[in-house]
Amino acid sequence: MIIFIPTRGRVNVQRTRKHLFVDKIPYRTIMVVPECEADQWDCEKFVVPDNYIFPDIRQAIVREFWEVDPYHMCMDDDLEFAIRRIKDDWHILPCTFEEIVAMLREVEVWLDTYAHGAISPREGNNRVEALTVENSRAMRCHFYDAEIIYKEELDFRESKCKEDFHMTLSLLELGYTNIVSYKYAQGQSGSNSKGGCERYRTPEMMEQEAYKLKELHPNGVTIVHKKTKMSWGGGTRIDVMCYWKKSFCTRANERKLFNESH
Repeated sequence: MIIFIPTRGRVNVQRTRKHLFVDKIPYRTIMVVPECEADQWDCEKFVVPDNYIFPDIRQAIVREFWEVDPYHMCMDDDLEFAIRRIKDDWHILPCTFEEIVAMLREVEVWLDTYAHGAISPREGNNRVEALTVENSRAMRCHFYDAEIIYKEELDFRESKCKEDFHMTLSLLELGYTNIVSYKYAQGQSGSNSKGGCERYRTPEMMEQEAYKLKELHPNGVTIVHKKTKMSWGGGTRIDVMCYWKKSFCTRANERKLFNESH
């Protein structure tokens, strides 16, 4: 399994590298960096064009590395990791090095069975009793079998800013079950450090891409209005509600019917 951490504008603020113990874990870890920052990274890196946005980067990773090792774990660069350390206790505590290694090994084993999955977001983790859930949301820390994505000709670039949702729905629709860990959790630190997707995401783009996701997955997405507490000055914004379990096998059934008719 290869771990990929796309980053931009945060060379000196690397929370994921710190909390993942990147210098110690027994897994190949590749920083995915733009050309303009390549000289600032003294580690293994995959350099992408400066004009690439996140979906371009995700697709390039699949294209370039699916034959090297199809098991990929791709995560944001500003994450911290936590664990439910005590049985039947939903409180989460920061992961130790040993727990990080155990989490990664568990992901690697899952990828022998599941085409894709995720580490749960910290937000709402305590509302789920089970340690794992099938056919659920993947965000910020996504793992997948890149060979399946490549051979199914799926494309992150069809969505400019909801690419994880788009890929999860696409795989579910084709009948590929996912698994999401609630034993472990990941969350952003709330840092104000600029970088990442902030350079190109705007309220207008987010709204357009909500409707685009609905167009791509008409049976699995509903447009909703959400109150905005902090981002972009408050008010309301257009967002999506995704129906992960409802989406499962919808396109697989269509493909079966098509094949039977031909």
